[in-house]
Amino acid sequence: MIIGQIEKDIDKIMIKVIKKKSLLSKKKKIISSGIIDSLKIIELVSNFEKKFKITFVNDDLKLKNLDTADFIKKIIFKKLKKKI
Repeated sequence: MIIGQIEKDIDKIMIKVIKKKSLLSKKKKIISSGIIDSLKIIELVSNFEKKFKITFVNDDLKLKNLDTADFIKKIIFKKLKKKI
């Protein structure tokens, strides 16, 4: 997978779960601002794990890692890089 396609796939999953593309910007805090709740976080993580065949561990699930689209992309790319 190329980087651009991975980013598109991450965005598609986030839009599918959040349901409002307008709320999804690189720096917008999606958890601490209340845009998504804990169930949606689980849904996001589950979708990312299935799509990219990665596993999130407890440290990955901290607010600082999942609160913005940028943070989420960084952690996914880090996990994918380890697979190479």
